[in-house]
Amino acid sequence: MFEQQTGNGVNMDDSGSLVNPSTNIAIIHCIFRDIKATGNNDLLKLSGLDFFSISECTFLNGSLGSSGSGIDMVGCHNGRINKCTFENMGANSIQMKGGSQYIRIAKHFLKKVGNEQSILAEVPGWHFLDLRMQHLRLQI
Repeated sequence: MFEQQTGNGVNMDDSGSLVNPSTNIAIIHCIFRDIKATGNNDLLKLSGLDFFSISECTFLNGSLGSSGSGIDMVGCHNGRINKCTFENMGANSIQMKGGSQYIRIAKHFLKKVGNEQSILAEVPGWHFLDLRMQHLRLQI
């Protein structure tokens, strides 16, 4: 269980290396909850991960305000997010941006998930795409 962080909840990243991304990460049956931060702070922040899965996790009580996500991905590839619960998020449940692609999102429970769409991708020149639980190939 990860709870009451005062900034981003849990960060996983590639340390800025394009040559050696973090790979083969599995997050299973974890609880991320009650973040004690406001603004753009996420319960789970992923940057530069390749081949990862997040399964049967719970995300509760995200960052207050309109910026934080349950899961925020930047430059992540070949990922699966499956059977997670999102409740009382700040802005949204799942956000994909910054070159993220080949992300599969399926079978979630969403309740009071924020001010914006529940699952979104940020595309340069567009506002937000609402991608609602479908198999995604994102080229951003």
